[in-house]
Amino acid sequence: MLSTADDLSASSSSSAASLESKDYWVKKCLDLAAAKNAAEARVEQLKQRNAELELENRQIRESKVRMQVRVEQEEEYISNMLLKRIQKLKTDKEQLAQKYEQEEEYLINDLMRKLTQLEGERDELANRLSTDQSWVVANLLQKIRKLEAEIQNNHKSLEQLRREKVDLENSLEHEQEALFNTLGKRMDSLEAEKRRLQGRLDELEGGGAAAATVAPTTTTVADGGGGVPTNAA
Repeated sequence: MLSTADDLSASSSSSAASLESKDYWVKKCLDLAAAKNAAEARVEQLKQRNAELELENRQIRESKVRMQVRVEQEEEYISNMLLKRIQKLKTDKEQLAQKYEQEEEYLINDLMRKLTQLEGERDELANRLSTDQSWVVANLLQKIRKLEAEIQNNHKSLEQLRREKVDLENSLEHEQEALFNTLGKRMDSLEAEKRRLQGRLDELEGGGAAAATVAPTTTTVADGGGGVPTNAA
């Protein structure tokens, strides 16, 4: 009788222990399945993020190519415009110098012609001194004064032309220097924009490479009475 009661008690204890062990492993399996699903979801998120980074990387590369093309076109346009402006300044300077030389030559020739004419008149009047010396002297003095005044006016005109020539040359040089400064500043701005885009591209390339290396770690259930290892990210 006592033996039968002990057997029933032992059988009941064994059944309870077996049921408890089964519940433990079922719970562990469910936990592992949930962890696996979470890991797979994380992998999908990383894949999606990696795809987004690759798309953004490609867009930035395309933007960089377009920027480089635009920069090269703008540099070529500015260079051509500057060369045309410099050529025009050079042509204007040459035309101004030629005009000044022609004007100066004309004034000198005109003065020489008038001086020669006056000398001829003076010689002619000298031959007529015996008839009306006073009139001749007065007329000659008047013409001499008139010629001196004309020479003075022509001298002032020449000085004015020289000053205008110098002022225009200075103005042309200042404008040319301003064009070079403007081109330098524009080139510096474009170069800074290129460096900024390159830095952004390098940063995105580094982030995309780091995301691509992330992979799920397979989790396993250990046999025996020890604990069950968890998955590692």
